[in-house]
Amino acid sequence: MQPARSNGAQWAPSADSYSAPASPCLNRYDRLHGGLHCLLARLDAVTTDTTVNGACAMTVTGPVPVGELGPTHVHEHLHIDCRPILEIHGYPVVTTEPLTMCTAAEARWNPGGFPDNYHQTDVEQVLEELAPFHAAGGRTIVEVTPRHMAREPLILRHIAERSGLNVIMGGFYYLAASHPPGTAERSTEDLAAEMVEEWRNGVDDTGIRPGIIGEVGTYDPVQPEEFRMLRAAAWAHAETDLPISIHLHPWGFEGIKVLDALEAEGVDPQRVILGHMNTAIDDLPYQLALLERGVNLAYDLMGFDHSLIGLGKYPPSDYDIVAGMVGLAQRGHLGQLFVSQDMGGVKTRLLAYGGWGYAHTLNHVLPLFRDAGWGEAEVETLIVHNPARVLTIEGLRR
Repeated sequence: MQPARSNGAQWAPSADSYSAPASPCLNRYDRLHGGLHCLLARLDAVTTDTTVNGACAMTVTGPVPVGELGPTHVHEHLHIDCRPILEIHGYPVVTTEPLTMCTAAEARWNPGGFPDNYHQTDVEQVLEELAPFHAAGGRTIVEVTPRHMAREPLILRHIAERSGLNVIMGGFYYLAASHPPGTAERSTEDLAAEMVEEWRNGVDDTGIRPGIIGEVGTYDPVQPEEFRMLRAAAWAHAETDLPISIHLHPWGFEGIKVLDALEAEGVDPQRVILGHMNTAIDDLPYQLALLERGVNLAYDLMGFDHSLIGLGKYPPSDYDIVAGMVGLAQRGHLGQLFVSQDMGGVKTRLLAYGGWGYAHTLNHVLPLFRDAGWGEAEVETLIVHNPARVLTIEGLRR
C-alpha cells in the first residue's frame, strides 16, 4: 500500500490565514510558515493512485478520501475525562477547585494533584484551541479517547463540523484498572463484537463510525486483562481492517510483548501504531527491534514539557526526540514514524493555561526536522503520507 498524496485544493490555507505574533525571532517564524506553505503547495500539485482509486479513511462525518487528510496528528483527545486514572498513578491531591492560571504552574509539576486538570469537556474552549492548528495547516485529528472516558461521538462530529477539521474517532478500553465494572466478566468475543458493531452500524444510535481501534491501554507490566483486550482488538481488526492504536506505558518499554500478542492473533504490524515512544528515544536497540518487525512508532508526546506519570518525571525534550527520529529515518525507517502531541489529557497543555496548544508540532517541531536537514519530501512523509497509509481502510469508499 503506497502512501497517499493529496490534491489539497479543499484545505490549503490562504497566505493571510494566520498572523504571526510579535516576536524577536520573526525571520525564523517566516521560515517555518514558508515551509508549511511550501508543503501545502506541493500537496496541492500532486494526485496519486490512492486518491484516484478512492481509498478512504473513516471520519465522524463519514468516509473521506485519504488524499484529503492532509497534515495529521495521529494521537490526540478533544473531549475526555481522565479523572478515573488519577488513583492508578498515585498523585496526591492538592485541590479539587477548578484549574486556574495561578495554579497551572504547580499542576505542571503534579498534574494529577488537580483533578480538574484531567477533565477536558469544554467544547467551546476546544474549538478555540483548534483554530491555530487549522490555521497552521493542520487538517486531521485522530481522536483516540477510550469509550469509557467521555468519548462522545455527537460532540466530536459537532467539533469537526465547526472547526473544519477531519476528526477520526477511536474507541476501546484503557488500562485494566480503569475498566468499567463488569468488563472483566465479559467474554473476549463480546468485547470484539462490540467494536465490530460500532464499525458496521455506528456508536449506539448515532450512526457515527470509528476509524481506528484504540487507544488500547497497556500498563507496566502489561496486565492479564490488557492482554485479553489486545486479543479482542485483534479480532475486531480482522473483521474491520481498522488500524490499532496502542497506549504503551511511557517508561514501561513493553512494546515487544504487545506486538507479540497482536501478531499471535494474525495482526499485520504495519496496521499497528505503538504510542508514547518519546521516552524510549535513547534506547536504540528497543526501537530498532520494533521497527524491524514493521510496526509504526508514534512519538506523540511532543510539547509534553511537564511531569508525566510521576512527580517531576519529565519526558525527553522535543529537540532530543527530533534528533533520534532523524537517526531512525537515516536507517531506513522514515515510513514508520509518526508525530503527535497527546493533547487533551491535561488542561495545562492548552494555550488557555500557558501550554503549547495543538499547533505546536506544526509551528515548532517540524522546523526542527528542517534544521536537521530534512527537505519537504521527508516532512510530507512524516505528517501526511504515513498517517494516510495507516488510516486507509481496505474496501471503504465514499
